[in-house]
Amino acid sequence: MPSYVERDRKATWRNISIALFDPDGCRAILGERYLLTAITFPLYVCRALIITLERWRHNGQWCQIDTVESFCCVKERYLRSHLTILIAVLTIFVPACSRSEFDQQHKQAVLQNPPGVELEIRTSGGRNQFAVSEQVAFEEFYTAKWPGAWRIEVFEGWNVASNATGSDVVHITDGKTLWTQPGQQWVGIICCDSRQIWLDQDPVRIPYKLSASPTRFNPEGRANPQWQTLRLPNKPGKYRVYVTTHRVFERGSDKNPYDDKGFPVSSNILDLQVK
Repeated sequence: MPSYVERDRKATWRNISIALFDPDGCRAILGERYLLTAITFPLYVCRALIITLERWRHNGQWCQIDTVESFCCVKERYLRSHLTILIAVLTIFVPACSRSEFDQQHKQAVLQNPPGVELEIRTSGGRNQFAVSEQVAFEEFYTAKWPGAWRIEVFEGWNVASNATGSDVVHITDGKTLWTQPGQQWVGIICCDSRQIWLDQDPVRIPYKLSASPTRFNPEGRANPQWQTLRLPNKPGKYRVYVTTHRVFERGSDKNPYDDKGFPVSSNILDLQVK
């Protein structure tokens, strides 16, 4: 039959495993969805250790851990080993906390997408590694579950809705901090023009490919860039990225794309690396 120490050591690892691999359970214990930080997590781990230590026997009596002084009743070797475990777990979990917060932020953003509308982003050639200061070229693919319900602006930079500086937002995390930045820095608007097409289950690629010669859809022969671009920090590391755009409009909407943004639409997450 296993001793109390052996059983409670397993219980400690089980509690720590819940914190590591069950973010929802961890958030429930902490009481706040987004406060997974290096300050709050040690409190939870200490609580798990204290619950365990309360059940340990020392000199034939239960060890009650109610005050700082009562820690003297714990054998030194057990305290030292569990403090080592705590430090190791914190080293692993602090980056995971930021990652989880980023995932939750992304989840909430996607829930704000128009009903049935999805956005997928892909890097050029499927690349995920980039040099310092290298721009990340990517493309956007929009779909709608119900045809005829949503339309999308396809003229790049000719109105507010398609302006990369004013309407596109890039969300980034390095595993420790989260921040946002414009899709592009200091891109002005050539005012004003607009072309919109209906969304359905066939993906619409943005930047939209326009004919090189004038057509009825594009009589002025305007040209779009070949790729969308974003910039990662000029520092080697691993980054997670998603974008939010505002170029999708509802059927019958009286919004003017020259002056108004469309509905926010957030993409999938890309895992990228600067080397």
